[in-house]
Formats: sequence, C-alpha cells, structure tokens
Amino acid sequence: MNLNIGVDMDQVLADFSAAFDMFHDTEYGTDLVSNPRPEFYIRNIFNITEEEEIKRVRKFYDSKYFIEMKPFPDSIRNVKKLAKNNNLYLITSRPYFVKSETEDWLNRYYPSCFKEIILTNHYFGGKQKKSEVCLAHNISFMIEDMAHYANDCAENGIKTYLLKRPWNIREKIHSNVIRVKDWDEISSLLKTLN
Repeated sequence: MNLNIGVDMDQVLADFSAAFDMFHDTEYGTDLVSNPRPEFYIRNIFNITEEEEIKRVRKFYDSKYFIEMKPFPDSIRNVKKLAKNNNLYLITSRPYFVKSETEDWLNRYYPSCFKEIILTNHYFGGKQKKSEVCLAHNISFMIEDMAHYANDCAENGIKTYLLKRPWNIREKIHSNVIRVKDWDEISSLLKTLN
C-alpha cells in the first residue's frame, strides 16, 4: 500500500542550523558553531527582535552558506527507500522567494523523490498551515522537527513523527505525535505500515 507522506525540509532533510550557525558566526561575530543552541529561534538566544531575526535569515538565504547546506546523511538513504513505494510531499515553511534554490537542492540530493514541493512561506508571514497542505493532499503521515507544526498536524488527524532536536525536547506534544531519534527509526516505523 502506497502511503502519502509529508516531509519537512530544514532540520529534517537539510542541516539548516549548521549552515546558518556558520553564516551567523562569520557575519555577526557570534560563536554558535562551538556552542550548540538549545533554541531554534535566534531572537531568543541573542535577545533581538523578530524583525531583526528575519533580516538575518533573509541575508542567510542570499549567502553561499544557504546554497552549500548539507543534508543529514541518514535522510538520503531512507528518503530514497521510502520514495520507491510511497508518495512523498516536501512541505516546508520556507519563503516563496527560495523555491528555485530549494528545488535545485532537492534535485541534487533527493532526485525524483518528491511528488510535489510545497513552500508555505509561514516564517515570512504566510497563512497556510502545514496541516492544511497535508489534508489537501490526503497525507496521513508528517515528518517534522518543530513541535508546534507537529502538534497542528496531529490535532488534524495526521500522525506525525517528530525528530528529536534540542528545541523540541521539552515541548508538550499531542498524543498523535511520536518522538523519533533519527531517519532509521522513521523508516522502520513506516515499513510496518506498508
């Protein structure tokens, strides 16, 4: 049985934090690379405004660090395996203005793995929720790293695998969210359903 599976991008497929932290250390003289952050949003680390954070993220999107971002190694093997017998949908809160770069990156590391690539622009003010995308595409499973997105999907009947990351460990999660340590665990859980 083919499953429709939604997959987030940053911190699920792409090591966004490693690339962003290198960029931020170079641009702003910080030391994020040496001191792994327990918080995803830098505004909470450096006590800056949301507007300033968005400005820095926008500058990152225009940098070589964004283009050269690396994938999580275990995700490549597992996504390619899952794509053979399932319909994978990339669902990311990335902004619309990086759609071309996002597609190029996915084609480089995950060629022909995704049936559709959907950017919700949520971080930059878009209103479409990931749960709405999942429901519109009849997606029954979502793979995510942010607890608030995972909980939203779960509250709408979508079983969600939440990859353990420092910023979601203490977050309360819905009963329909399953914490997982890595892509191998996700692959094993989904294999039992096929």
